[in-house]
Formats: sequence, structure tokens, C-alpha cells
Amino acid sequence: MGLQFIHGGAHTPAKPEFDAHLGHGVDGIRLAMCFFLRAGYHILQHHVVALHHPESFVVVSLDFPTDLDALHDLFRLIPGRVFIHLGWVTPEEKKASGPALMHSKVCLTRASNVRRLWVGSHNLTASAMGGANIEAALLYEASSEDTVIYDAEQHLRECRDSGLDHRLVQNRVFR
Repeated sequence: MGLQFIHGGAHTPAKPEFDAHLGHGVDGIRLAMCFFLRAGYHILQHHVVALHHPESFVVVSLDFPTDLDALHDLFRLIPGRVFIHLGWVTPEEKKASGPALMHSKVCLTRASNVRRLWVGSHNLTASAMGGANIEAALLYEASSEDTVIYDAEQHLRECRDSGLDHRLVQNRVFR
């Protein structure tokens, strides 16, 4: 495959390609997407076996428009695999510019020695994946030893490790 651009045409749904990308992840899915809505849950629930793999995790930001109910359902679907970001700025910085977000839109899937990396503008929302928004992504396929893959793995681990395990956060606190 090498490198593929997803999608040259504006308002083209990305869900079929993203779903196929997730389907590649038989040996793990690592995902950091800023916003997560009910549509994201519906996409991920079809890949629950891969998301239970010990190498899998999902990281999202806990900021508007993330849907807390959909996120809670994801927690129940794949316990121990969901991490959330609350932002990390001081009150003075927040007054000046708003919260700092984990704003990545990166998904790495693993099957044997082959890695597929999705990097784009899509969040896990119906508007993004369904084609209402104008979005784009690059899909890159390489071996696990590839330097781009190595750097992406490091980025995803840092997103996970700087987030909070969902089990440490009570959903009702953020309502």
C-alpha cells in the first residue's frame, strides 16, 4: 500500500476506509482521537475483539463535544483500555487561551509485522466520519521496524501515558 490520501473529494465519508483500517488491527489497535461521540462508539463496537488485545488502547479528550454517555459505554465495552485527557494548563493560561487538549487524530493498527497508520483531521464523530465535514487523512503501511511507525508508536504511548485510566475518573464528576 505505501501511502494513500483519504479523500481528495470534499464531503466524502471516511467511515468505510476507517472501518477497514480498524479491521486490519487483529494484533492490536492504538487510537488517539480528540473528540468522541456516539458515532465513534458505533464504529469501535464492531472491533471489540481487537480492542481487547493487550496492545490496544483508546485515548480521547474530555472536552466539548465529547459525549460522556458514549464514552462511559466505551469504558464498559473495553474496560482497562480507555484513557482520557482533561487538559493541562494553569488557571491563568486557561483564561488566556482555553484548555490545552490532546488534539491528536492518530490510529495505528497491527497485524503480524505489518502496521497501518491513519493520521488525519477526523474525530470519532458522525460529521467527521460520515462526510458532513471536509476532512482528510493519510494512511501509511509499513513494517513494525519503520521509523515513522516507531515515532507514531511513541506518540500514541505518550498520549496514553499522559491521560488518566478511565477507572480513576467517575463520569458523574464531569457533568
